[in-house]
Amino acid sequence: MMRSCLVTAALLWPVPAHAVPRWLIRQDAAQYGAAAVGSWARARGIFRKRNRKSPAVRTGLRAEQEDKCGSRDEGLKPMYRIREVDGHDDEIADALADLHQLTFFGGAPIPKFDHGHWWLAFCDAIPVAFAGVVPSTHAVNAGYFCRVGVLRKHCGNALQLRLMRALESRARHNGWGCIVSDTTDNLASANNFIRAGYRLYRPQDPWAWPNTLYWRKSIK
Repeated sequence: MMRSCLVTAALLWPVPAHAVPRWLIRQDAAQYGAAAVGSWARARGIFRKRNRKSPAVRTGLRAEQEDKCGSRDEGLKPMYRIREVDGHDDEIADALADLHQLTFFGGAPIPKFDHGHWWLAFCDAIPVAFAGVVPSTHAVNAGYFCRVGVLRKHCGNALQLRLMRALESRARHNGWGCIVSDTTDNLASANNFIRAGYRLYRPQDPWAWPNTLYWRKSIK
């Protein structure tokens, strides 16, 4: 009863974000309506306490976790899992934003993770790579492979290729006829596109830089 009164009062009274525990909001979402409680909590910064454009707040913690994931006996190869994730979820979006910052280093704008389809690659329970595909605005009935990033310590484990296979499966499920993408001064990614069966092509309306390479793969 006391807990219910507290949440009801929180919803009706303009208290600061830190005054209401996150676990209490989440526990009562089912009772009071996830949409109502979620909207109230997000408006007060309870579910999101930092600007996604500056996602490096937890970089130190993530680096420590990545060290634990990478500290394995020599000869034992890390085990990775690829999972499609919901970019609308705040914690998932934060994990994607962290990986974007740690792999692109501010060299590309952070995309809208609530648009398109997104995947995370996990080493144990730690996200170490990500990829995303969105409906293409450059090709008809196609997906645009917009982002892929792998933490440096985990490069060389075919994670980009595995992520590409996952998004190709999603594109096939969506009924798209092909996937298009581009690389600029990135030999490693270009080689991965070749390994994955992508072909170079010249779009009718190039959308990037003069030295950009454009890739396309038909989805059967």
